[in-house]
Amino acid sequence: TVTQSGQLNSGSTINLTDETANLNMKSSGAFTLLNVAAGNGNINIDTSGQAFNFGKGVGSSFAGNVNLGNTTLDLKGDNTTVLKNATLVTGTDSTVNVSEIQQTIGNLTLDGGTLVFGLTNQQGERFGSINTGILNSSSANQTYVQLDLSKVASDKTAFDPTSNLLNHVGQNIE
Repeated sequence: TVTQSGQLNSGSTINLTDETANLNMKSSGAFTLLNVAAGNGNINIDTSGQAFNFGKGVGSSFAGNVNLGNTTLDLKGDNTTVLKNATLVTGTDSTVNVSEIQQTIGNLTLDGGTLVFGLTNQQGERFGSINTGILNSSSANQTYVQLDLSKVASDKTAFDPTSNLLNHVGQNIE
């Protein structure tokens, strides 16, 4: 287990060899992890409610858990690339923003926190979605799913927000 509050040597590879290996990242502000990540252990992140990002070059070989707690993550770009083979775990007080079209990650575990889906991005493209291998939901903590209806373009019609969200699974809704 490595507990770190600042940057590691960016030239180092973090190899979390098995499920018991942990990298604990605790920061009082926004943080970007720049190290190549490998293995199938746990990256535990707490940025005191601020943004967390994976930097360019971290890669997609990490196959463990990225556990968010008290952290905000925009699911796009390098963040999605790193999670290609990993499991994203939304923990207590975490927020995952999904505003880009479709983000494909290894697995998703809902264990608290909030998923925020913007219905359109700045380019007027459709709202984001998450394509994942396994979707788990923990019974221990509630996870909230928020649809940002303020981002609906005036010329598009959104689904009925009073209906059950699960009724819309697999539909392409504008």
